[in-house]
Amino acid sequence: MSQQSGAASGQAGGTFRQELGWFSLFTMSLGTVIGSGWLLLPAVAASHAGVASIASWIVGGVAVLIVAVVYAELGAAWPAAGAVALYPRLSHGSFTGHVAGWAAFISYAIIPPAEAVAVTRYAGSFVPAFVTPDRTLTVLGLIVAIAILAIISALNYVGVRYLAHFQNWITSLKFIPILLFLVGAGFFAFHGANFTSFGPFAPNGGSGIMLGVASTIFAYIGFRQALDFGAEAKKPGRDLPLAVILTVVVSLVTYVLIAIVFLGALNWSGLAQYGVKAGDWSTLAKLPAPLYNVAAAAGLGVIAWLIFIDGVVSPNGPNATNVGSVPRVAYTIAENGTLPRFFLQLNPRYGTPGWGLFACFLLEVFFLLMTTGGYSALISAVNVAFMVGYAIGPVSFGVLRQTAPDHPRPFRLPFGEFWAPLAFVLSSLILYWSGWPDTGETLAALLVGVVIYYFYLWRGTAGRDTLRFGAWLVVYLIAMAVLSYLGDRAFGGIGALPGGWDLVAVVFISLAIYYWGVRQGVAFAAVRESLAPSNRAAAH
Repeated sequence: MSQQSGAASGQAGGTFRQELGWFSLFTMSLGTVIGSGWLLLPAVAASHAGVASIASWIVGGVAVLIVAVVYAELGAAWPAAGAVALYPRLSHGSFTGHVAGWAAFISYAIIPPAEAVAVTRYAGSFVPAFVTPDRTLTVLGLIVAIAILAIISALNYVGVRYLAHFQNWITSLKFIPILLFLVGAGFFAFHGANFTSFGPFAPNGGSGIMLGVASTIFAYIGFRQALDFGAEAKKPGRDLPLAVILTVVVSLVTYVLIAIVFLGALNWSGLAQYGVKAGDWSTLAKLPAPLYNVAAAAGLGVIAWLIFIDGVVSPNGPNATNVGSVPRVAYTIAENGTLPRFFLQLNPRYGTPGWGLFACFLLEVFFLLMTTGGYSALISAVNVAFMVGYAIGPVSFGVLRQTAPDHPRPFRLPFGEFWAPLAFVLSSLILYWSGWPDTGETLAALLVGVVIYYFYLWRGTAGRDTLRFGAWLVVYLIAMAVLSYLGDRAFGGIGALPGGWDLVAVVFISLAIYYWGVRQGVAFAAVRESLAPSNRAAAH
């Protein structure tokens, strides 16, 4: 795509409007990363790792940063709508592009209901009719969550410019309660004894830290959102890598500070009404609205109320971006002939995928109802699907460095040959730490994408010639499911691969599949000419 073109070609007379500057792209990604995660996940991570949850946030953030810099080069070089589905097609052809796009499509489609659940669950602290005793949503709560999804879908329909303005304001305003919590709790309600008086630094050892890392990933995963709006960026070569890298750095610092202050501000006796027991870190998972509950128990009344308001309002900002990402990924898959063509229809007036938004809204409601509004069940599925998508990007990176060495790269990652396989291994480890059976169930859902491809192959709209180039990806999905099932009991496995050996197996198998995948790349020029018109423009 030309860096200076005014609009990206669409279907049915519509076009994507290039109206997003670096700040809008940055806030769309940062707002997604600092979504409901800061309100709920510090307690989840601490329930696994205790004080060592600080290390979990650092490890998770650094791992995602390594993945992010790989994607930064890809995004700057090939900006497109739903671009995370385009990179694998450029590197391995239509089959791998479809499966990778399906992984992104499923993971993106699960996030909006998870955020809607987070909003409704926070509101349930004052409207008990919204939540059940086990913190899932009642029928009334589900209706509220569905209404939230419907309103956000309508906002996406009327244009990306309004989405950007909404996200800019929401992301900027949400840092007010964050800063007040850090200052108020950090200076006036901080108990240093919480870090030393309740057992060792890592009460559940290394496995607790790793489970904590898996919990933090839901908070960090939104950095790719800017890439999926690449067709609507004014200066994608400069702004996309800036938005992606800055998002992860700012969110890493923010989350580590929140984790430290959260642990220090714990007033164990004040939280007893929720079933929290002093020194029993696992009971922190019982907190219905963790940041609000901790601030209120610490006597920070005004700050607690601001956190509550943020919990109800601000997750809708990132959710708006998430809702917009789902049909854009579907758009790129449909261009390749392996999803229904109505996903290609852009509204001539607004330049948005109207029918795609409606279809994705129905899918999001389906996921919401299937989990009966359970936040933990939704984020576990998101983590696994996203980490598969994260793992595919580094393999595409390795291939495109070889097959398209002369393609303009406004941002070129130094020592990329080192960072790409490391990013693949880290993605695989985090996927494994997400734990069985969530890994098996979600990986099985991703393999459905293979079945869908064969359906379109039978219809004659998908190519057979690239199947062999994607064999590594199918083997990877199966291998990770098997490793998760056989793995250590701490991660839900049967214990056939005990602690330590399971990680060794994941690392070695991941490296073998990474280098196999890089060797399976296709000729860049041949793939580029087979693309649909708007993707072909992005590839030049």
